[in-house]
Amino acid sequence: MGVGITTPLYVMKPFNLLYNPTKKIIVLLFLLTWVFSAYAQSDNKAKVIIDTNYLYTDTIKNKVYYGDYRSTGLLKTSDSCYIISTELRNYFPELTDTTYLRTDFKKYMEIQNLYSPHWHISSGSVFKLNRQGKKQWEFIFKEKRVKCIKKYDGVSFIAAGDRADLKKIWVARISSKDGKILWFKEFSAGYEPSLYGLSVAITSDSNIVILVQSRRIVPVALTKYYGKTRVTFFKKKDDFEQFLFLLNISGRGTLNWKKKIDFKKKYTFWGDNIAADNRIMIYSSYTGFDKAHGKYIKHEGEKVYQFDLKGHKLFEKKLEKTEGYQTYIDGWLFFGSNSDTIVIKKFDDRMNPILSKIIHIPPQYNRIQSVLKSGNSYYVYGPTNRKTGEFTISKLDTTFNFINSWIYKRDEWNDDILLIRPFDGDLMAVGNCYHRKDDGKLYQYVNLLEFKLR
Repeated sequence: MGVGITTPLYVMKPFNLLYNPTKKIIVLLFLLTWVFSAYAQSDNKAKVIIDTNYLYTDTIKNKVYYGDYRSTGLLKTSDSCYIISTELRNYFPELTDTTYLRTDFKKYMEIQNLYSPHWHISSGSVFKLNRQGKKQWEFIFKEKRVKCIKKYDGVSFIAAGDRADLKKIWVARISSKDGKILWFKEFSAGYEPSLYGLSVAITSDSNIVILVQSRRIVPVALTKYYGKTRVTFFKKKDDFEQFLFLLNISGRGTLNWKKKIDFKKKYTFWGDNIAADNRIMIYSSYTGFDKAHGKYIKHEGEKVYQFDLKGHKLFEKKLEKTEGYQTYIDGWLFFGSNSDTIVIKKFDDRMNPILSKIIHIPPQYNRIQSVLKSGNSYYVYGPTNRKTGEFTISKLDTTFNFINSWIYKRDEWNDDILLIRPFDGDLMAVGNCYHRKDDGKLYQYVNLLEFKLR
């Protein structure tokens, strides 16, 4: 892994201003549209300052065991360090060994009691790194997945996730200095509640808002079985009947309010995002199947919701279907239109599109993996050629004029990228990779990269 040979990279140049006075609908929807195409070449290299991997390990009786890490969050602390959240799991073959089950039950139980506390079916963790990427501490949430983390103030952060049994979601406020749990709370939100995507945000009044998906459950269901009525209590419905819940929690961990914001029958939600300041904005995608003329037809859609800080709905609106990566930053929505195009749209407070930009990139495989706004710049990160392992970092100003771009090459595929501006260097990326150990098994690990962009 590291810096590789660069290939030509297209740079944006102004194209044509799209304006047709005869099409009033365009004037109403788009006050201004800018289109940029990439034609010039660049040979910039991204210099890798730090390239560090984190694979979950545990040692029992001087034997090292490996597990899986998957990064779910990244933030900077006020003492110039970093915190990463993960989902983790491991496996001990000794737990399934039944050699002593019948011949020496006492020894069998000793083995079970030794390994069971270390076993993680689906747990989570948060760990702190210094500026050189070395671990300072780690806290593991047993059988509780850590889905996301958000900075709360200068001395603490919020971690949130769901339990492995999917009975409740949980929220914790944690000291950034030493990992001490300041408070830990669990909340109910429908049946089998879970968190997906960027589901936690901090409001301007220092409350915590959390977006939760859950499935439907019917207290009493009546069905016919061979002509006889059958009563079923607490019948759960299938995956294609889901709710979206919004929870508002104080900085002390008390529930201020909980609100059901949507329900989809025959549909499932995915790709949810939430942002908050003096209002709460939610962006959600959904997919499902409708039956027509004896056939099932797949339907997909996207929707936005806006609430005030008391939970009152200001509006909800369906959006035009987009493709690929999407993120909502300061009213801008980023997404990939096709293999060689990035579309950036600006929306007003009621999610009416008022400006659109199209950036053409090399006609190779491309997918936006992450977007970061830092100061007066946007950083767009993603692969331009998956076969050769080439990744591109593009820097844009606040009006999305092209500033520069860099290419680096790596040997292993990297996914679920999270970006941050480090204290040293110009950009830090955390993602997930896979590696085959000596035992022949494939393990997932967290990869941290820090770049100096020249």
